[in-house]
Parts: sequence; C-alpha cells; structure tokens
Amino acid sequence: MRDEPRYANLRDYLRVIRERKLLITVIMVVCVGAAIAYSVRQDSVYEAESAIRLRDVSADLQLIGDTAPTLQDPGQAAALASDRMDDLPLARKVKNALRTPISAQALADAVQSGVELRTALVVIKIKSKTPGVAARVANEYARQASRDVIDQQRAQFARGIQTLREEFRAQRRGRDRDERNPDFDALTRSQFDQAIVRLETLRNFSRGAEVAQRATVPDDPVSPRPVRNAMLGGALGLALALMAAFTRDALDRRLRGTSEIRQELGFPIIGMMSEDGMGATGASLNGNRRPLPEPDIEAVRILRTNLAYLDVDNPPRTVAVTSALPEEGKSTVAAALALALGLSGKRTILLECDLRRPSLAGRLGLQQAPGLSDFLAGTSTPQEVLQVIPLPSEGLVASADGTQGTAGDTLVCVTAGNIPPRPAEMLDSDRMRQLLAQLRDAYDAVVLDTSPLLPVVDTMALLPEMDGIVLCVRSGQTTRDQAKALSLALGHLPTKPTGVVVTAVQPGREESYSYYSYAYGPTAKSS
Repeated sequence: MRDEPRYANLRDYLRVIRERKLLITVIMVVCVGAAIAYSVRQDSVYEAESAIRLRDVSADLQLIGDTAPTLQDPGQAAALASDRMDDLPLARKVKNALRTPISAQALADAVQSGVELRTALVVIKIKSKTPGVAARVANEYARQASRDVIDQQRAQFARGIQTLREEFRAQRRGRDRDERNPDFDALTRSQFDQAIVRLETLRNFSRGAEVAQRATVPDDPVSPRPVRNAMLGGALGLALALMAAFTRDALDRRLRGTSEIRQELGFPIIGMMSEDGMGATGASLNGNRRPLPEPDIEAVRILRTNLAYLDVDNPPRTVAVTSALPEEGKSTVAAALALALGLSGKRTILLECDLRRPSLAGRLGLQQAPGLSDFLAGTSTPQEVLQVIPLPSEGLVASADGTQGTAGDTLVCVTAGNIPPRPAEMLDSDRMRQLLAQLRDAYDAVVLDTSPLLPVVDTMALLPEMDGIVLCVRSGQTTRDQAKALSLALGHLPTKPTGVVVTAVQPGREESYSYYSYAYGPTAKSS
C-alpha cells in the first residue's frame, strides 16, 4: 500500500502542473481578462504633486537668549505640517481660495502628504479625474499650508515678545523695592528693547516655510493602469490556478502513472500498453484487425520477458489476466501476451473466461460459439471449441505484403461461447479445473482472459488454479479505492506471483514508456 507522500519531489509538482495545465490556463485567462475589464470600466484618475520646504530659524533665535520661544526643527515641523494637511480648516481655506464647488471634506479626503526624510520637504499629492483641477488644488494646498506654518511661527514670536515685556515689567517692579543698583532701569530697558526688536524683526520678515515645488498638469493618469492590473491579475490568477490544480489533484482519487500504481498496489510493474493500443490486436483469422502500434509491440515483448521473472525458479505457465473493473484493457493485454508467447516458440492457448462480456471473437475474427461455456455445459467437444489463428511472420503484426508465418506458427484460442445463465458456477466447477489441468499438460503457456475482479466473483474461483496473475490498471481511470479493494480481494486468496500492466498510458506523460519507441525513432545522424 502507499506509504510515500503524494508530492515527494519536484517531478510530482511538475506532473500536477502538466496534467492540470488546461485548468491553470483557464483560471489565469479569466483573472487577466477580469483585471483588464475592471481597468477599462474605471474612470481615469490624475495625480499632481507639489511640495513645501520648512526653514530652520533657530540660528536667528539664539541671539535672543533664554527668553526666546522654543520652536521645532525643520524635520519635526515638517512632520506636524504633514499631519495637519488633511484638517478641515486648511481644506476650507483651499476651497475658498479656489472658489470651487468641491466640498472641504472632499478636498481633505483627496489630499495625501508625506515627508521626504533627506530634504524635510512636505510632499502634497492630489488626485482628481481632471488633470487641471489636480494641479490647481495641489498648488493651492502648498500655498495655504506655507501660510499656515508662517502664521504659526509669527504667533510664536508674538508670544515671545509678550513674554519679554511681562518679564521686563516684573523686573521693574522688583527694582522699585531694591535701590542698590541705580543703573538697573536704563540697562535693563536697553537689553529688553533690543530683544523685542529682534523678535519683531523675525516675526515680520522670517519665512519659516515656502513653496519648493509647484505642481504641473499631469499628462498621463495614475489609474487605471491596464498593463499593471493585467500583470497583477495574472499573478493572482497563477496563485489561484495552482491552488485549484493542487486541490483538485489532492481530491482526485484516480491513479496516474506507474509510480502511483506501484505504490498503491504494492505489486511490480511488468508492462505497459499505450492508449492507442487499447482494443488493437496483433493478428486475426479474417485479417480484419487493427494492429498494435510499434512501441506497444516492444512493450508486449518486455511484458513477456518480465512475466517469466515473476517466479524465476518456476516461471508461470497458466496466467490469468484480469482487472478491477471493465474497460481497463485486460482483453487487449491477454491477446497481445498470448501472441507474444506464441511467437517466442511456445505452444500457447488463449482461453476467454469472461463469460459475461466476451470480446475476443470479434477482435480476432473468430466464431463466438461454440466456446468455453458450451464445453463446460457438455454440449460441445474440445475439437469443436478450439480455433486456430495463424501468427504473423514478423512481430505482432502481419508483414507489409500480407504473408503469414510457417505452418507451425499458430495460436490456439477458445472463445467464451454462448453466454450462460450462471457463469460463476461454471467457472468454479470440477470440469473447469480438469480442463485447466489438461491444458497445462498440453501447452507451454495458457493465458486466461478473465472477468473483472470487483463487479463479479467469476474470477475468484480461477485464481487459485493459476501460476501467475496479471492485473491491468488503466492510468487515469482506476481509483485508489478500487486499488485498495483489489488488494483486499487478492489478500483472501493464496499468494500468487502477481504483476501489473499499466494500460492507456500516454507516451508524453509516462517517461518509461517512451523508451520503448527507441528502436522505432528516426535514424540518428552520425556525429
């Protein structure tokens, strides 16, 4: 049973992407299309940018002394100015100056501001559907914000002047009580007058802020950006597509590839059959057959060789070919294996034991009846049910000129015959066991095309009499639950050498299958 993680290496991840590429492509296309459609439906938005610079006036204030008011440095002042940029009072001033019908709240919501750390510039950004409006609003915001900073600094200077005057009056009242310093009044008045004059000069002429950059009318909108949105949509689509692909793969119970099948069943893989080879035959009595593709011919030869190595000391002579469910290629594999064994020089008989849904007669151009069921019912003799197919002279297909092999190159086949009312009882009869014993003594290889294991019980009676079992598992169709049920069913029987043939393999998806086509590729150029 499976004991390895589902995604053990990079190849497992690439397998999911390869198998779900259609789903991934569809999701990505939908996401990119949605992003482009969203961009087209959006109104164009333009952004204008202005900036103000805050000056450092501390050098001038140092001349005043301890009585000077404390002001922020340009960095602190810029941060405060940026924080106050979306205040409603400032927005009202901008609205009144522009005489715009836009509300103050809308202006406050439209402004974005920040501080450039290296230059201490307060950057003001305005977005609008009209490029000219964005530029005018950005410039007016810069002008009004500069005025606010200047007004605040002037207010601070005014408070400093008022503080000096109050301090002078307080000292003067103290001088009236202290007559020890007759020069105090003239000296003190002169010092305080000079400080007040400096502060008044700074208040009247200092410019703590100025417009450093005026906004220009933007030429291109900042949104929508179809290319950027399409790239973001593609990235989001890829993420969603991969999530969907791996989710679907994790929920998919079907077995894909030889590694999954081997891990799930616990039996060795002894052969493969391509999807093109399903339903094909290598020979027929009337010549109406679809030949096996050339890579499948080599695959069947490898199956014939691997079958002998299931038990090296006692190579299987009677082999049952079965599957979990119908339509998994068991009849194709049984016929191809019997032909391969016959071409190797072994006396081989192909016995159709699927009495419910027989198919070999039509494929091989044989008579459906009399057959196995008629022999088991006692209505036909062995000579009447045995049919002989001449084997092709080369490989598993007839040669180009249609010539057949020698007289000894034949395959004996027994079709299912008339469909009986109780096939399970027929196959579990003493007459069937005696037939298998006689065939084992008369032929080198006996290949049984049996019924699927899970839907009916017919095959369960035959497996204990077999030397080996070949399980056909269709890639991409057989599920893990069916594989588990198949293993449990075989667990109730005596242990037999068992191998798995993976059918309906797509050569591009199964690397090991592509090796079979080596001999049939174009002739390599000499280096």
